[in-house]
Amino acid sequence: MIRAGIRIQKKRRERGLTVQQLASCIGVSRSYLTLIENGKRSFPKKLVIPLAKSLKLSKKVVYQWFLQDAMEELRL
Repeated sequence: MIRAGIRIQKKRRERGLTVQQLASCIGVSRSYLTLIENGKRSFPKKLVIPLAKSLKLSKKVVYQWFLQDAMEELRL
């Protein structure tokens, strides 16, 4: 399964955003976003809407990423 962080990173790059730019848009530090993208931190639910808006995606798509990661963590 592809982790949400990898999807976030891919969409961020497709939109031409730096880590710092996206981090500022969603209200987190650059280092925290990097940890999420690299799978070192889980993707928090509170970032679903800010990420959807910043990456110009539907909330449904981003929420599915969150749920897939949450389900994966339960299996571990």
